[in-house]
Order: sequence, then C-alpha cells, then structure tokens
Amino acid sequence: MLNVGDEITQNLRTINSIPLKLITKDKKLIDIEVRGEVFMSRTVFDRLNREREKNGKPLFANPRNAAAGSIKNMDPRVVAKRKLDIFVHTAVELHHFKSHYSAIETLKDIGFKVTPVLEVAKDINEVLEVCKTWQSKRDALLYDIDGMVVKINNFEQHRKLGETIKSPRWAFSYKFPAEQAVTKV
Repeated sequence: MLNVGDEITQNLRTINSIPLKLITKDKKLIDIEVRGEVFMSRTVFDRLNREREKNGKPLFANPRNAAAGSIKNMDPRVVAKRKLDIFVHTAVELHHFKSHYSAIETLKDIGFKVTPVLEVAKDINEVLEVCKTWQSKRDALLYDIDGMVVKINNFEQHRKLGETIKSPRWAFSYKFPAEQAVTKV
C-alpha cells in the first residue's frame, strides 16, 4: 500500500537553502532524493508572531508548529514570506558511500544545507557525551531542538540491521528531558 502525503514541492522551492540545481565538483548535473527537516528559526518565529499579533491573528504555539503549518500552506507566496529553512539529513540510495558521514559531506559539497551538529563517536559513551553536551548548548542554537538523532555511521551495518515498517534499526532518537519552569497560579 502506497501512502501519499501532502504535495509541498512548490513550497519547498521557496526555501532559499534548497539548491534548485545540483552540480558536482566535476560539473555534472545530478538527480538525487534527499530527506530533511524543515524548520523556522526562533528569530523568524518571533517576528512572525509579532506580525500576527499586530494583525489580530492567532499566534503560533512554537517554531516547530509554525514550520509544519507553513510548509503545508496552499499559497507558496505565503510560505516564501515565512522564511523557512531546512537541514538535509539523508540521501536515499547512495550505495557508493561507505558511511553516513561521507554521504552528508557530499550533500554539503553539492549545495545542501546540512546540520552543523554532526559528530562521529567511537562508542556509546561518546554518543551519550555528545548528546549531553548538545543538551546543555541547545539554547545557543538559532532553532529549537528536543533531542538528537543517533545513527550508526557504517552503511554496511545499516544493511545488516535493516528496518522495521516504522523505523530503521540503525538509528534512534535521544530525547532531552522536558524543560521545566515554575509559575505562579
């Protein structure tokens, strides 16, 4: 059974960090399927909500909801004004690479914006240390994150581990604890 999602191609074309033509270092035009995370920076989110408040429109709850709602908007002109951004995190069907890291570096080389938070760890202790470090540094980022995605770097291991219907066995999410605050009632 084929699931069909929302048609957002025209809206994606409004995101400046998505290259409309991909050319390799040896000047070859390529066709590639990628996956990524569309997001809205905190600065853009704050500006958008100030504008909405001024115009008497309901405010967006958070940047993630604003980005998700914006990318599904039926009018690409509205989407373009929302200044969405994207981090590409996966290249589909890149069998000639040996590792996730080398694939991401190639995506960056051909013009995609990839996450600046990309580290290779040698064992689970290093993985946990990287996650804890970024948990403490996440407020310094220009965008919200609620955790990290950890992937096995070696593509041969990906093939051996395989995938379930819902997710790969070679990746997992490390979610940060929910932020807590005290308020008066």
